[in-house]
Amino acid sequence: MPTCKVFLAMSPTARRWRRSGAIWFMEGHGSNGRIMRGLSVYGAVKRSIRYAAAALAIEARGTGIVVGALSPGIMITDFTMKQIDQNDCENWSRIRKVFNILADRPETVAAFLVPRIISSRRSGIRIAWLTSAKIMKRKVIDDCAFTEIH
Repeated sequence: MPTCKVFLAMSPTARRWRRSGAIWFMEGHGSNGRIMRGLSVYGAVKRSIRYAAAALAIEARGTGIVVGALSPGIMITDFTMKQIDQNDCENWSRIRKVFNILADRPETVAAFLVPRIISSRRSGIRIAWLTSAKIMKRKVIDDCAFTEIH
């Protein structure tokens, strides 16, 4: 029996969703296969989430339930800040530059994601906040802002 149907049969909450509802998976570091020292377990779980979202989206076809994935990018949270040794000045300086270019506050990301979540009507969608195009744009702006003109 497909996993989604097992979920629907077993979960009291899902039984109420028989005709509609949504399941959203939150991706994170590692969901794209990128490996970072010290985040192996976290990354492995996030990689499996991307698979689960894609597989359940297929299995949910015809059930009226939307299954999708959210990719918020780097967010400045207690969790991310606890992972960084701010006393390691060389490392903190490098990470701070990356965060200044790429990281966002949860409320900024939520303002982008929530309307798209609410309006989604099909399974298999992946809503990404920090796209390659956005990274390139931020990098160019950062380079221009800090380039000295002689």
